[in-house]
Amino acid sequence: MKNHLIFLLTIILFGESHKIQVKEQITAIVVEKYLPQPSGNGVVSYKKTNYQIKSVENFDKNGSLNSVSFLESEGWLEFKREEFSGIRDFFKASDLTPKLECQIIGKNLMKINTDTIAYDSLNMQRRMIYYFKKNDRKWLFILKF
Repeated sequence: MKNHLIFLLTIILFGESHKIQVKEQITAIVVEKYLPQPSGNGVVSYKKTNYQIKSVENFDKNGSLNSVSFLESEGWLEFKREEFSGIRDFFKASDLTPKLECQIIGKNLMKINTDTIAYDSLNMQRRMIYYFKKNDRKWLFILKF
């Protein structure tokens, strides 16, 4: 009986796990205060800190990578599925995954593919989740669903 009550309270307090369909993932790195601040559409401001966008990944309804864009000093470098599927070791060299499955599993916890990650904030109105790499707040990730 006690275990059953604890289980029910956990569901009530933390909610049920909820699978979300990710449409886009943005990867950005913090802009150090001593460096010149970049301008334009390659900058994201989050909690009074500026982050330089490094890549934008777009996913289809099945969670497969459709296209990816990298922000280089010369501008945006874009790859479509047809292009990167023919490049050997593209995903490994670019630190990308070919498929993204995301599930909210509790209060401030989500599961991305096989990794359990604590997210920093969830904005249901804008349909965005903000999270950082484990133990590294220099890398900001934004999931749009």
